[in-house]
Amino acid sequence: MFDPQAVRAALAPLDLAGDATLPPAVQAYLAHYGLALDEWASDNRASDKRAPDEWASDKRASDKRASDKKIAPDDTAFDDTAVDGPAVASRAPDTGRPRLDHRVGTLSAAGESIVVHVLRPAAPRGTAFLLHGYFDHSGLYGHLIRYCLQRQLQVVIFDQPGHGLSGGAVATIDNFDAYVAVFKAVRGHVESSAPQPWHLFGQSMGGAVAMEYLLGAGYTAANVPYRNIVLLAPLVRPYRWPVLRLVYYTLGQFIRQWPRGIGGSSADEAFNAFLRDRDPLQAPAVVVQWIGAMAKWQRRFARHAPCDLAPVVIQGGADKTVDAGYNLRLIGRLFRPAVHHVPAAQHHLVNETAELRAQVFAGIDAHWRE
Repeated sequence: MFDPQAVRAALAPLDLAGDATLPPAVQAYLAHYGLALDEWASDNRASDKRAPDEWASDKRASDKRASDKKIAPDDTAFDDTAVDGPAVASRAPDTGRPRLDHRVGTLSAAGESIVVHVLRPAAPRGTAFLLHGYFDHSGLYGHLIRYCLQRQLQVVIFDQPGHGLSGGAVATIDNFDAYVAVFKAVRGHVESSAPQPWHLFGQSMGGAVAMEYLLGAGYTAANVPYRNIVLLAPLVRPYRWPVLRLVYYTLGQFIRQWPRGIGGSSADEAFNAFLRDRDPLQAPAVVVQWIGAMAKWQRRFARHAPCDLAPVVIQGGADKTVDAGYNLRLIGRLFRPAVHHVPAAQHHLVNETAELRAQVFAGIDAHWRE
């Protein structure tokens, strides 16, 4: 386990050019979630079998599909040997050049300190921006990060306000626009060192942020700066929204939050157990203010004019977190989506079982534009 407060205290402003060595507290955090770069360097072509230290270490092992040439176009992209010592970047033999450089730092956005990760392979062929879901944080996205690295993409992922290591009231916001503003600030900070083409991924709430950002900016297929847009179980309306809305409008003025059941959003029981028992960054409650902010955003989102953007939407058939039927209908009206169904998958698509995860990534592959 690691100490979140010690990590926050150790983090410095995000530096994309200086020494990549990270403090011991930050290295302990990365190791806890399976994001330590010596592990990435040595395990990126391993099979999805190893799971010492429960789910966290499973994130260090590659999916079986890592041998698929579509996602590993250059077998020399990663080094197979880990570097000793505190340096976070893995080193190529003989040259001393970093094979995979991992920066973790902070920047200020929407009035909060935002924690940002930038993972850069030696010869990136583009940049993937990853937007996480409600209650999530960057540490939970190792499988998706690895998928992007295997495509030899630079990865940019960050914790939204109130999530993970970032500042802000826990698991809440007064307006979804703040999430969009943070994404814009992160992109603006890194874009000069973010190789093209760009790609945008959003899981659940991250999908909502991505859609609002795209529609609010008025992007079209002719001018959107992202070659691929991937929405994973995107949030518009949550599951059983009429009941939740009734609770919100009748009891919201009397309560601030209610306890949440942690886990249960994936068929991978190791992942669910990790969230319940070993993730100190999990919020304990659903916050009424966040429900209100989501409800306001929903009404505004539905009023957007349709566009000709064509995101790939991956949706699980066993999802009991979002109202998939309603959401897909509205997304189909506002966009021109290519929808890929994974019938047995639940909500947390990037943390499903290996078999279901392979179906999720196969859906992305089927629509990927190089």
